[in-house]
Amino acid sequence: MAQLEWHEDHFNLAGFTYRLQHGVTGDTADDAFLFYKSRSQVEQFDRFLEETDFRPATVFELGIWDGGSAAFWVETLGLKRYAAIDLQTRGDASYYRRWHSERGEGVARTYWGVSQTDAAAINLIISRDQLEPLDLVLDDCSHQLDCTLASFEFLFSRLRPGGWYIIEDWAWALQPDFQRPKHPWGPHPAMHPLVHRIVDLHGGRPDLIPSVRVYPDFVAVERGPVTADPFVLADLTPRRARPWTKVALRRVRREAGRVRRQVSKPRPS
Repeated sequence: MAQLEWHEDHFNLAGFTYRLQHGVTGDTADDAFLFYKSRSQVEQFDRFLEETDFRPATVFELGIWDGGSAAFWVETLGLKRYAAIDLQTRGDASYYRRWHSERGEGVARTYWGVSQTDAAAINLIISRDQLEPLDLVLDDCSHQLDCTLASFEFLFSRLRPGGWYIIEDWAWALQPDFQRPKHPWGPHPAMHPLVHRIVDLHGGRPDLIPSVRVYPDFVAVERGPVTADPFVLADLTPRRARPWTKVALRRVRREAGRVRRQVSKPRPS
């Protein structure tokens, strides 16, 4: 990853400033990108790239917000082509437009008013912008279970074999701030069960998902040499029929209880 010039609350990259933010607001800035990632998260991405020796050339991202992520990935990865979508319709921020005119023209394109679940619109963008073979998909969008699952199921197969699909903020429901009873996201389903389902498929079908790398702020899923059409997690994950009879289940429970009692016995001094 390109060398970043770190300061207390921001970093500089290729002559542009990325101001670290820890909460989303409706604001933009004229003198910096508002960058909604922590230094720890950036360092996790650096670790992932080092561990995998992964060097993507084409990237599709779900989520634009202030445009900082687009500039960051184009600069740090030296991308040939990048495109991103966002459900909002407010358009590119002025600081992003400045970066794009100086550094991103011919490489980065943004599309506003496109839902992450709109497979037809996204497939058209990928084809029109000549993003295939697609090396990397980044989901930094709604962070909601249903939308994230839908995007994963129709976009994962668009990756080339050996490409990666990254889901950011998969563990938000496990973090302390989200445990408050009146948190606005309280009614929303957690995201981490999706990661469990992906790991299950990795265990049962390594030809589809040969590798999964889990970090505190994102999970990276590698596409295998084969794919499935349709790609539906619930249908693809192997499930064996439950073999338990009542007698067998009681036997297992008795054995588990015996092991627990044996482990809990105090050892002689």
